[in-house]
Amino acid sequence: GVSTLDVVEVGAGDGRLSQFLRRALEKRGSAIEVTATDDSSWRFAPAFPVENVAAERAAEGAHVAVAAWMPSGVDWTESFRRSSTLVEYILIGEAWDGCCGHNWDTWGNPAFAPAGADVEAPPYEADGFAKRELADLSRAQLSRYDCAAYAGNSRTFSFKRR
Repeated sequence: GVSTLDVVEVGAGDGRLSQFLRRALEKRGSAIEVTATDDSSWRFAPAFPVENVAAERAAEGAHVAVAAWMPSGVDWTESFRRSSTLVEYILIGEAWDGCCGHNWDTWGNPAFAPAGADVEAPPYEADGFAKRELADLSRAQLSRYDCAAYAGNSRTFSFKRR
């Protein structure tokens, strides 16, 4: 229902993922605008255009948010879900009990729920989002930790507004 789909990468670092996503979408002729954002707190030198925006505000006005390897113990997704325009967010990295995001607030792992939390409705479900793994993308991913004994830990999940 929009003429151009606005996609924002949150915590984009040097902007590389957004740049390659932009290139791939241009080849397909897609009406999608991809914007890389980062608050520069990790001091990555941008290799491609990156807007200096805090993660908590980056998804405002976007239709889709993408975050790759969100910092451990940190959850940006609550601010994504507050955006009235956001229909989907995509998370790339270790899920459930790994080192990306917050194990309860981001992924809904009941083992990490705070005392008294409704573990039947993780935060994303309570906010009206449904989670599903994008298995084809997960199988094609590499992680900085991949080796013969410890491979396939980086995965991709879509959280769509119901």
